[in-house]
Amino acid sequence: MKLRTWPLAVLPLLFYGALVARYVQRHRLDDLLWPCNVAQVFLIFGCAFRTPRLVAIATTWLTTGLPLWLLTVLMEKDLPITSILTHVGGLTVGVIAAWRLHWPRHTWRWVVACHVLLLVASRLLTNPEHNVNLAFAVQTGWERLFTSHPLYLVMMTALMSAGAFATERAAFYIFDIRNPRHKHAQGRS
Repeated sequence: MKLRTWPLAVLPLLFYGALVARYVQRHRLDDLLWPCNVAQVFLIFGCAFRTPRLVAIATTWLTTGLPLWLLTVLMEKDLPITSILTHVGGLTVGVIAAWRLHWPRHTWRWVVACHVLLLVASRLLTNPEHNVNLAFAVQTGWERLFTSHPLYLVMMTALMSAGAFATERAAFYIFDIRNPRHKHAQGRS
């Protein structure tokens, strides 16, 4: 029996709508290109059209981004409701949808490719002052550790890649071992 995932698409649609409204108000639409925000779009389409790869990419971004988000919240002491909806709500939807679908093998490679595309898009389409996806400069406070922005991007991409790989391994353990109906689904990816 196929479990429906399209109703789950409503939540990230609402989360994304709230994000757009917030960023329009702040004149910061380029912030929609952060991976955790793009993840909401992937969840909308992944859940609506039962596309496991989109759900897995979104869930990976939200999982690997969670520690960075928590650190940012602690440093800035700013926690808008849209941020909670995006990071906690989106991750919850992603985990439920991934449980209902399956986790495609080699998703971590897709995550890395999408990450690189987001870096390029951020570099080409966003305001350098906003430093979306850190495409223009080293994160404030990290300049002493990284004097070279290209080296910083390579290091961040390597860390994100390792996090994506670890998330995929954990997903296989959680979703495949504890949910026997996914055993046969792996052959289809």
